[in-house]
Amino acid sequence: MHCDLNTGAGRLARAARDLKDAWREVREHWNDANAAKFEEEFLQPLAPLLMQTQAAIVKFAEIAKDAERDFRDPALDSIE
Repeated sequence: MHCDLNTGAGRLARAARDLKDAWREVREHWNDANAAKFEEEFLQPLAPLLMQTQAAIVKFAEIAKDAERDFRDPALDSIE
């Protein structure tokens, strides 16, 4: 059994970039106090959360890889 967290981490990073790009495009047409309030309340708090999540995924992937290595059944190595 293999734990692949990189795929999910990549999708999360791509979604964050897509959101940033889409917001940049929206701001070209929506540039008032409500847009600023929306950005401040909803988008700005996402950046540090996304960074923390990415860091947690990397750390958990390392732990999962170590656990996979430590608990691997050597008898199965010859089958693969």
